Parts: sequence; C-alpha cells; structure tokens
Amino acid sequence: MLPFFIAVGGWITQVFKSSLPNMKKWIYVGCIVGMAAASVIWIILSQPPRPLSTTEIPAYITSQQPSDSNVLVRSNGWMENLPTSDGSCQFLDDGGYKVTLKNTTNTFFKCASEQPILTNFALEVDMRFLSGVEGGILFHWNASPQGEHFYYFYIRSDRSWGIRTDTPGDHITTDLDRGKSEAIKTDKNTLLIVASKGAIYLFINGVPLHNLLYDPTYLRGRICLAAGSQDRSSQSEVVFSDMKIWSQPSLVS
Repeated sequence: MLPFFIAVGGWITQVFKSSLPNMKKWIYVGCIVGMAAASVIWIILSQPPRPLSTTEIPAYITSQQPSDSNVLVRSNGWMENLPTSDGSCQFLDDGGYKVTLKNTTNTFFKCASEQPILTNFALEVDMRFLSGVEGGILFHWNASPQGEHFYYFYIRSDRSWGIRTDTPGDHITTDLDRGKSEAIKTDKNTLLIVASKGAIYLFINGVPLHNLLYDPTYLRGRICLAAGSQDRSSQSEVVFSDMKIWSQPSLVS
C-alpha cells in the first residue's frame, strides 16, 4: 500500500510541476500523505472480527454453503424399521423422515443416525407435527453400556420449548433451559442449533429462544430425531425434512 500512495504523491507532484518551485518540498508532502493513508487503511484492516449478536446468527449461518445439505438419507445410517411397541422410524416417499412415539410410558422415542459424528456445528431442519404435541433433536448423543448421554432440544405444539440433558447411569433428564415463544407454529417449524465449544444457541424460524447457554459437558456425538409426549398421555407423529449441517461455523463477521 505504501509504495502505491508514494507513487500517487509523485504523480501529483509531476502534474503540478510547473507551478511548484520547490519540488523537494512537494515530494516530501506526497510521501507524508501516502504514509498517513496507508496507516489509516492498516488500522481499518487490522480491526479484530466482530462477534455476531444472537439475532444475527441465523441469517449469517444459513447464508454460508452447508458442509452437507442432504443429511436425511439412508446412506447416513438412519434407523429404519417396522413399527415396534415403542415407536418407529420411517423414510417417506416425499423424502421426509417420520418418527412415531407409540409407547406413552416413555417421554420420547428417538431415531438415531450412524453418521455424521459432530463436534462444533450448526444444524437446521424442518419439523412438522402430524399428531401429538412434541418433537425435537438430540445432539452430542452417545451410548455406552452404562447408558446414554445427550442434549435434547424439543418444541411443543403449545408453543413451549426446552433443552434437557441426560447422564449415563441415572436415566434422569434435567432441564437446562425452557420457555415459551410465539415464534413456534402449530404445524411446521424450522429448528436451528448452533453448538460450538460448549456454547449452545437455539432458534425457531430464525428467532432466538435465548441469548446463550453454556454447557461443555458433552462436546461430540451423533444426531437423533425424536417424537415426544409432554405428559406421557398421548402418542406423537413428527416428520423431519431438509436437514443441513455446517461444520465449524464461524460466529464472527
């Protein structure tokens, strides 16, 4: 940059050469102007990236190219089975993926994928209620002989939402956060999760449900899709579609 502005200063000097009796003076002035301009540009370009506000995150993430825009496919090892007494996982002819909870002694029935295994990521999926009251996504899910651990982000048809966690061995889920939002629709919703180094952001239809949840207990795992029952009194059928994933999403602009 500096040579460019020095050259510009020299060019200005040549243009006005006939009217400048003291060329050395004006070359010096041109150098000073060039150095000052270069310093200003360097200051501007060296400013650190600005962290995104919570409301800016959905539009910024979804404007980027997804790492995988076709996640809900059989090749990713999604569970697919005939109906059982607890529930079922089924690919539909239109490309959707239906999760059914039948056994209402369970709080939810999940359908797991073999791939991908995610750490820092953003995930967006459309979810539609066919019947029942609850559906959602489990992430950082892992199973072991001692049990399962995960985060479960769910929404309900009464416009309530929550995120809960489970730890191996105790089989007790704990609500990390919950609330109600008018952004939740009673039929089809777009869920967005951004999980990065313990920071968790949750969105519905582009609207943030909270500012930030920080829980670094689980940082890696698989995805499950779920249909749930709020009070263990009703069955649920939920259809998921158009799932996208962004790996290592940036939260600065």
